This record gives sequence, structure tokens and C-alpha cells, in this order.
Amino acid sequence: MKNTHGGTRPGSGPKTKPINLARVAALRKQGLTQAEIVISMGSTRWVVAQAVKKINSESKQ
Repeated sequence: MKNTHGGTRPGSGPKTKPINLARVAALRKQGLTQAEIVISMGSTRWVVAQAVKKINSESKQ
């Protein structure tokens, strides 16, 4: 029987792995693009973009 009452349960999707901000920062400092970091770390574009955003905001403080 097909599920017709809505979507999936909240939180039931794939879980993300924590990302190493220090490694992302070091790779950016070496001149790697976000796309190259995604490939080298085996992560997603969204996760790397959020990490870079966090690194940039911390460096401004």
C-alpha cells in the first residue's frame, strides 16, 4: 500500500558528517576553490559553503 498521507518523517534523511573547519580553512589558504575542497573532503557543496561562511565570519570578529 502506498503512503499517501504526506512526506517522510522529519529527521529521517541521511545524516551529515561533521566537517573539519581547520582543514577547510587550510585548504582555502592554499588557494583551493570550494569545488576542489568538496572533492578532496568527499563532502557536499552546501556543507563546504557553510563551513567557508562560518570561517569568514569568525575571521572578521
